[in-house]
Amino acid sequence: MRLPRSRTVKSIGGAVCVLMMATAAVFSETLFERELERLRSDYEKAVAAALAPIKRRHQADLETLLHRATRANDIDAATKIKRVLDEVIISPEDRLSAVVTAGPWEWYTTVDWTGTSYHVRFCHDGRCEIAPGKQFLTKWEPLGDDGLKVYHENGRYYIFDLDMNKRRGKIDIDESTQKEPKSIRFIEGP
Repeated sequence: MRLPRSRTVKSIGGAVCVLMMATAAVFSETLFERELERLRSDYEKAVAAALAPIKRRHQADLETLLHRATRANDIDAATKIKRVLDEVIISPEDRLSAVVTAGPWEWYTTVDWTGTSYHVRFCHDGRCEIAPGKQFLTKWEPLGDDGLKVYHENGRYYIFDLDMNKRRGKIDIDESTQKEPKSIRFIEGP
């Protein structure tokens, strides 16, 4: 025996279909927006990594020219050069990124550069490369001219205070969400 379908059942069925389609549209929009944000971020990092060495060379050339103009007592030229230099000066983040990405670092499980350690490479694109089987770090970013934020795979992060003269750093436990003793040191040599 066939039961008659009421208008209410048809209306509810239609409403459920519309709701499911709207949910799917919102969800896919969110996926596309996230992908768009990731692409924008990747592009900005790649451009910054490519421009950093060019900016450093240009800044060095301008500083040399400024020094020569100053020694020659050409105040007008020195003022113009200084104005251009102020416009192109490299940000502290760019300077820190250049040092951090220059080579491998040793990642220690203590705050005094002793104990178990792993080789870590901080890549220009913001990724971290670690010894095989130890991929627990996902990405990094500079913090000013002496700070480094390194993300753990669990979503937490380490904040390091870096001593750029000694090329090493210790974790800032108060600022980090990953609360473990850590230190890092630049590996000198080949």
